[in-house]
Amino acid sequence: MVFKKIILFMCLLLITICYSQLKELSESEISGKYDDIETNDLRFKNIKEVKELYEYSKVRKYKYGILKGAVALQRHYLFESNYTLSLNYGKEAEEIATKIKNYQILTSACMYQGDAYTKLGMKQEAEDYLNLSLRYDEKIENVADRHMWLSAIYTVFAALYSDKKDYNSVISYYHQALNVIESTPRDHLTELQVVRYFYLLIFHNMNLGNSYAFYSIPPNLDEAEKYFLKTLKFSESHPKEFKMTAINVYYSVAYFYYIKKDYSKCIVYSEKLLEVEKYRKNPEIRLFAYENLKESYDALNNLPEQNKYLKLYSQLSDSLANVKKGSVILHSEDQSVKSNEEISTLKK
Repeated sequence: MVFKKIILFMCLLLITICYSQLKELSESEISGKYDDIETNDLRFKNIKEVKELYEYSKVRKYKYGILKGAVALQRHYLFESNYTLSLNYGKEAEEIATKIKNYQILTSACMYQGDAYTKLGMKQEAEDYLNLSLRYDEKIENVADRHMWLSAIYTVFAALYSDKKDYNSVISYYHQALNVIESTPRDHLTELQVVRYFYLLIFHNMNLGNSYAFYSIPPNLDEAEKYFLKTLKFSESHPKEFKMTAINVYYSVAYFYYIKKDYSKCIVYSEKLLEVEKYRKNPEIRLFAYENLKESYDALNNLPEQNKYLKLYSQLSDSLANVKKGSVILHSEDQSVKSNEEISTLKK
């Protein structure tokens, strides 16, 4: 009983400490904190501070703070593949944004819902939300923001048409996305807008490289390489924004050179991928890089290196298989419990 009281006291103390750090913040200050987090982490990977701001905004009844928190949580859970939670936070963001007529967040909330439905294979719901996001985007007053969100919407449309096996439309939407972002006015951009702009510019060039390599029939490898080389140049000109996308870029480029049978370059970019994976901690990506390396060294008849990466690949592959086998049911149950708990909180 005494132990239980101590635990309860510690929990209350922790909550008090968290809120004391946010004591007496205005709604505009809360909004600024969200922007600072996003500037350094567009995907809201570290969600702890976002949740604190979101809960604080609820206590203080800051509608805009709740709204920005909801859409940040929506995006976070979308990238974490927890589509149930992503959609529920998206609904909350959509409802609040509709009431206060915040068209930028309406655009993003509907686009992320369209993205979630695309990943769930619910094509009609995805298309409905993406078309809705297009209508809201037209009402965004800031031209730079309007262009950036429009380019992002076109990217989700490309993913939707990829699922429909309409590869000509995939390439068309990626071109539209790049054209829109390249025509974005860049005068007087905020720090967050600059980060978003270059993040999207890098991604759109990479996506066109992937399109011509893997969606074009027949593959247009020369055109693909042109876009991949443009993408890689951002590692020198805009290293901060490139770092946010590096794992995706090196993954795509390494595989492209493997398909092209340029094994020396495949090795170079697979090694770069492993360097990025050290701080991103994604064993599936590491496994992919090991596979590229063992196959490339095999093609180059470099037996010692081929054996080295074969051993690393086999060990990691077996390890991942065992982890997946033992945890898939537990993970599904845990995700369900966590989702239900957060959904219950949202309904309060």
